[in-house]
Amino acid sequence: MSVIRIENTTYFDGEKVQHGSFSIVDGKITFANHARADIVINGKGYFFMPGLVNAHHHTYSTLARGVPFNAKIRNFYENLAYFWWRWDASLDEDSIYYSALIGAIESLRKGVTTIFDHHASFSYIEGSLSLLKDAFEKIGIRALVCFEASSRLGHERAIKSIKENERFIAEDETHLVKGVVGLHANFTLSDEIITMAREVVKKYKRPVHIHVSEDRFDRDYVIARYGIPPVMRLEKNQLLENALLAHVIWVDEDEIELLKERNSYVLHNPESNMNNNVGYFNLRGMLDKKVKILLGTDGFSHSVLTQYRNGVLNATAKGINGYEVFPEILKNNYEAASGFFSAKLGRIKEGFDGDVVGFKYIPFTPLRDDNIFSHIFFDLPEKQAEFVIVNGKPVIMDGEFVNIDEEEIRAKAREVALLQWKRFLQNTLDFRLPDE
Repeated sequence: MSVIRIENTTYFDGEKVQHGSFSIVDGKITFANHARADIVINGKGYFFMPGLVNAHHHTYSTLARGVPFNAKIRNFYENLAYFWWRWDASLDEDSIYYSALIGAIESLRKGVTTIFDHHASFSYIEGSLSLLKDAFEKIGIRALVCFEASSRLGHERAIKSIKENERFIAEDETHLVKGVVGLHANFTLSDEIITMAREVVKKYKRPVHIHVSEDRFDRDYVIARYGIPPVMRLEKNQLLENALLAHVIWVDEDEIELLKERNSYVLHNPESNMNNNVGYFNLRGMLDKKVKILLGTDGFSHSVLTQYRNGVLNATAKGINGYEVFPEILKNNYEAASGFFSAKLGRIKEGFDGDVVGFKYIPFTPLRDDNIFSHIFFDLPEKQAEFVIVNGKPVIMDGEFVNIDEEEIRAKAREVALLQWKRFLQNTLDFRLPDE
């Protein structure tokens, strides 16, 4: 029996602020007394809460930080074709692995214990999801992974990317790392690849994780090419049910209504949307239709709490009370992750899974049920987690990783990054859309 005891602390149980102690026994939270504990944490001066969920991430982008790229980018499509598609097509085994290692480390330090990772590496497709699995399990984070199938480098690689999704789901899932069916975006997907994806979805009963109408280009191209907008194309191909749809900016009321009917999840990425200048997320329209909105980072950062803060600010600037809305969105993240992992996440409550994080935090104003999200909004985004427990296993204790040499990994990542930068800057691959 494994017993971790957190004593004399303040914690948010997912509904209320509590003061006292709790335990994690064999991976499950309990308030029963245990005479013996393997680990005892003195929680005085710390604030504990359920580990956060990042509903849309791209850890393959991690080593791009600071890359010397000076080309003039004029629009969203050029940002993809000249930078990100050449970046992912330059990734090799080491750069995929170390991107995932660092992505997991940075996420955990920000209190994120689960990520939905949307991967691409079109010069290293087969086995890439297993590299992610190995990295995520080594660090100790939960992850929902997929490979973003795309026809942008031709039909053969598109087929391989669909098969990589299927291989991982069929052969290589673990308790901590699960798979779904990844697709890039409608405008880079041929009908043949959409059909292949549908067969995998039906066979394994896993939804797609796909970018949808992130930029006006996606919508306009798909309407011109296929006669219907991206959401309707997914519906036509029976891929909308329970789907994970990232961004979903350029949609109309009929499409939003359909998202509600098909129980789709819309993955909102506030900072990335601003950075890419792709438009404004229709938060009000989604809320009015009661669409399930989740919160992601889109690889822009590893911090869900900075997304939370900026999401609240964006909503408030448009006349929506983000302080009321976004706590519910965080709950949606937990609900979705709980379903994918057959777990009970998002509460410090009897019987829930032991994914919890602790920040060093002594509030200078009262911390209560009615103002907890004010503290989360103003103070926690800048902090790093000092304690992280995932699936009942200690990952970070007193600010240090338990089972890895973090500095060694970071030093190696810097070496790998330089080699990746060189390959990327020399990459001259030409991309094409399905009808080209």
